[in-house]
Amino acid sequence: MHSRSHDSNVHRIRLAGPWECIPQPPLTWPDTKDAAPQRIKLPTSWRDLFGPHPGTATFIRMFNSPTGLTSETLWLRCAQVGCQGTIQLNGILLGTLLAAHPQQRFAIPALQETGNRLEITLQGASPDDSPRGLWQPVLLEIEQAANG
Repeated sequence: MHSRSHDSNVHRIRLAGPWECIPQPPLTWPDTKDAAPQRIKLPTSWRDLFGPHPGTATFIRMFNSPTGLTSETLWLRCAQVGCQGTIQLNGILLGTLLAAHPQQRFAIPALQETGNRLEITLQGASPDDSPRGLWQPVLLEIEQAANG
């Protein structure tokens, strides 16, 4: 799904799904008590996936590079994750996700032509009703040069 921001220099692409989610033991899927990977659609909260159980899970999304790029700057944006984590693209660490930051944006050094692999690893739990996890859209942002 694509959307235009109010800023006419930024184009946003929602990386909604499909994602693969891999709980890291001892975390398991509540319905099966298994830690096998499952296909999910984001956004969704930690509580919706794992209930109140703490643990670590890795979310993986494959996507192709946008076409026709020339001098644009690329970013990955995560909003309001409410837990700690890391974000990697094609095996390169882009940064650390912090629970207290409402918007986190990471510069993308380069994309491959096909088969880009985005990996978000979260240490999550929902001990209260605060939303945690990837419950807001993960966005690929394409920022045009101010004069372009």
